[in-house]
Formats: sequence, structure tokens, C-alpha cells
Amino acid sequence: MARDAKVMIRLHEDVKNELQASAEEYGLSMSAFGAFVIGQYLRNQKKVQAPLIDSLKTGMLEAMKDMVSDEDKADLQITMDESIKDFLSRKAQRQ
Repeated sequence: MARDAKVMIRLHEDVKNELQASAEEYGLSMSAFGAFVIGQYLRNQKKVQAPLIDSLKTGMLEAMKDMVSDEDKADLQITMDESIKDFLSRKAQRQ
């Protein structure tokens, strides 16, 4: 059986007290509740937030294509991994 990894975190006292109260409401130890909350956050990040952010990026890039000059459109081959900052840096180097 695999052993769980140990993670230590520091919290403000008021946050720790909230965590303890929430854990007690669920009938869990703070450790088990913390693991549950972190797991839920990671699943939510992967299944909901990341696709939503990718969708917003795509929409923003499409809108940006409509805002640049025809001269720049040929250079505006931004992929999801390339940042707008990189595009602007390349543009500045051309000028």
C-alpha cells in the first residue's frame, strides 16, 4: 500500500480556525478535510477552469486579429502557448 505524502502549510490563525470548524462539520480531521479541499480544487481546476480559460484565450486572440492591421495579421500566428507579450516583443524588434 502506497504511503501518503506529507505536506505542511502555514495558515493565519483565523483561517486555521475556519478550517478546523469546517472539518468538524464534515466529521473529518483537519488533515483529511485539507486533503479533500485540495483534491476538489485540483479537479475543478482541471475540468472547469482550465477549459474556460482556454476558451477565453481563443476568443481574445480572435478579437485581437480583428484589431490589428493587415500587415500584422500575417505575423499574428499566436498559438495558445505563445503570449501576447511575445508578439508585441517581435513587433517592436521589427520597427
